[in-house]
Amino acid sequence: MKTKWQNIAFLIILLVASSVQAQETSAPKSLEWHAYTQLRFATDFDSYNNFSVRRLKFWINSGPGFSKHWSFKAQAIFMSIQNEKFFLQDVYGEYRWKNSSIRFGQFIPQYSLQRFQPDYLIPSSERARAVILLIPDGTSGVRDIGVQYNLSAVNNHLQFNEGLFNGYGIKEYRFNNAGFLATQNLSYSIPLKNNLLQLVSYQ
Repeated sequence: MKTKWQNIAFLIILLVASSVQAQETSAPKSLEWHAYTQLRFATDFDSYNNFSVRRLKFWINSGPGFSKHWSFKAQAIFMSIQNEKFFLQDVYGEYRWKNSSIRFGQFIPQYSLQRFQPDYLIPSSERARAVILLIPDGTSGVRDIGVQYNLSAVNNHLQFNEGLFNGYGIKEYRFNNAGFLATQNLSYSIPLKNNLLQLVSYQ
């Protein structure tokens, strides 16, 4: 229990330090720190009471002053459900030119539209089970290791992504992998006043 509260205190200090550093300068930064947390409290108002850290995410990524073409991101998460252990989620680099980019490393394949909605915008603290089952290898960490080509055209209304991944998620590593995961996403967005209609095709 003592270790758990020490970890939480450390993370709070990290959040405060990151916000103070962000206020110190207004010049274009080469590195940016971000973090947020979601806490959960459950009780039956009788004999059951539970408080936990549902998720605490923090990440570092390249800022506007890093490079014209290159960027990167590294993200980790802390959850009580994982016995208060830090879990590395995203580690990738990206090269951009014109309206295209190549991303390589460990990240979420561009497949399920809902999967890219930030955790803090989800009405409940959990994603729908149907979403987890529909995305490629959603039970194995959601992320995968591979490379992905991204294209944005027609004033960002048209999006095309094609990727090649290991195909077994990030919770295990196979040195004799027998297959791969190939993904393709094509979408077109149509603005409708205060709404957005999106036509999507996944493979």
